[in-house]
Amino acid sequence: MATKILSDDHFGNLGFYSLGAHYCIFGLCSFASAPVVNKLGNKWPLVIGCASYCLYIASFIPPCLLNENPTGPLKNYHELMYISMMVCASLTGFGGAILWVAQGKYLSMCANPTNKGLFTSIFWAFQISSLVVGNLMAAFVIVLIKESTFFMILLGLCIATAFFFLLLPTPTVNHGEIDP
Repeated sequence: MATKILSDDHFGNLGFYSLGAHYCIFGLCSFASAPVVNKLGNKWPLVIGCASYCLYIASFIPPCLLNENPTGPLKNYHELMYISMMVCASLTGFGGAILWVAQGKYLSMCANPTNKGLFTSIFWAFQISSLVVGNLMAAFVIVLIKESTFFMILLGLCIATAFFFLLLPTPTVNHGEIDP
């Protein structure tokens, strides 16, 4: 979706390049993410990872606003938007790497041998359903509202998720013990 929206908004292949930067940095930072998560604890890597996605989502808003009003105040900031999109995509690569490690660690700390399959299944059910719901929302909602409004809604959801991560309790580790 990023490549289509940015291409339609006269930013050429910026969507392709930003996703390439995101996943390259994600792959490279995956090697260093476990020590970062161990250093920061359980909660903060989730918040930092989610905040990096907030930045990336926010970086879509100015190009969309420029497309909606080509002669508006953003008309002279095309290069700045390009650079900020690439920087935010790279930061999201790092944030995404620590987010995945942190969620896996948190999930494993909450689970024990009797419920780890259930917890993992619930996580993957939400993960996959979010892809379906998100794409359906994009397909049906984006034609009814402006692109900038769509990304503002996504940004609001992402910020709410970051605050939700702040409220997560620290799990008690229960390795190997089975509750009666």
